[in-house]
Amino acid sequence: MTRREWQLAIPILIGLALCVAAFVHGQNMANPEGGMVALRVFKAPQGERVAVVANNALHVLDAQGRRIARQDLKALGLGESPGDMDWTVDARQRVEAWFFDGATVPRVLRCAWSDAQAQLVDCRTAMQGPQLKNNALSLTVHLAVDRTGERVFIADAKGTRVQSFDLDGKALGSSDPQVVPLFFPNRLRYLGNDTLVVADNDHRRLVWLRVAAGQPTELLRSLGSAAHDQARQGRGKVTDVALGPDGTLWMLAVKQGQKDGDVLVFDAQRRPVARAALADDSDPLLIDALGSTALVGDYSFIRLNRVDAQGRDLGEFGDAAFRGELQAVQQRVLSGARWKTGAMAMGGMIIAAGLMLGLLFGQKPQRPGQLDDRPDPQEPR
Repeated sequence: MTRREWQLAIPILIGLALCVAAFVHGQNMANPEGGMVALRVFKAPQGERVAVVANNALHVLDAQGRRIARQDLKALGLGESPGDMDWTVDARQRVEAWFFDGATVPRVLRCAWSDAQAQLVDCRTAMQGPQLKNNALSLTVHLAVDRTGERVFIADAKGTRVQSFDLDGKALGSSDPQVVPLFFPNRLRYLGNDTLVVADNDHRRLVWLRVAAGQPTELLRSLGSAAHDQARQGRGKVTDVALGPDGTLWMLAVKQGQKDGDVLVFDAQRRPVARAALADDSDPLLIDALGSTALVGDYSFIRLNRVDAQGRDLGEFGDAAFRGELQAVQQRVLSGARWKTGAMAMGGMIIAAGLMLGLLFGQKPQRPGQLDDRPDPQEPR
């Protein structure tokens, strides 16, 4: 390269390096792990409670949306956001939380709830090891806990089956793909009475399984998203479900890639009622029942909305402090997206300018046979 070409290239390379740095900065700001990644409603002795993992913290709210606890995930022994969680209450009314941590070595973390401290305490690894995944490459793993029967059910998206373990991690059994065909099984709900509901993602349905201890898993019935007359084309993959006390069922059906879903409402007889009236650009990812309504966690907007049995949007859930924290996360994610967009646009402009300058001022290759009439600097003048 000539001296002039180096003079042109150096500022272009510096500009591209700055664009890369800006893009990485935006990527870190827009990291979805800092958004809303898990939601569970459970019945504590004091009433219903809502547990949400968002902004790298666990939030516990009462049924009115008042936040009663907030704990950083690192304080619980979690290095990153859990893949899923469940909450249980035993016969002595002791509340526990269970988290699936999909780190290098998969594990289930078990924590006790302290009313006096209003937080989780005594967190410990209940089980760990590669046996917790049917497919070692799977990143999406979900769990449900049968506290009375002392069992943990685990399904990973690429595993095509549901496994069961005792509370110490001893394998108890696994569903047979020939008897219970599952394709990308997603979230699980244990309903009691040896009944487990599985969101059978790529079969676009919910399945009810009989999971009696010591017996083969049986397929009881199923409900597909196509059974709803308001289901939209391309939004049929079933990822989660919420079940109300009166039998109302809210089904979460999404596009490929777990994006841009719909909430489909069925009555107790599994007749279609409505499609939830969420915003057109909403991106529901999580759902659970709270009283006679459903809570819907939005992945893009990073907020909780409440939907009734007729599919009406009742607005955001949570007190001002909780909603304010989520809004700050949303603004950070939006700002990160703008950084990324700006970095890519500026990088494109710098590359285009570099090409133009190279054409105008760069050294031109000689045509074959063309004589070089420039003076030789070594020859005496």
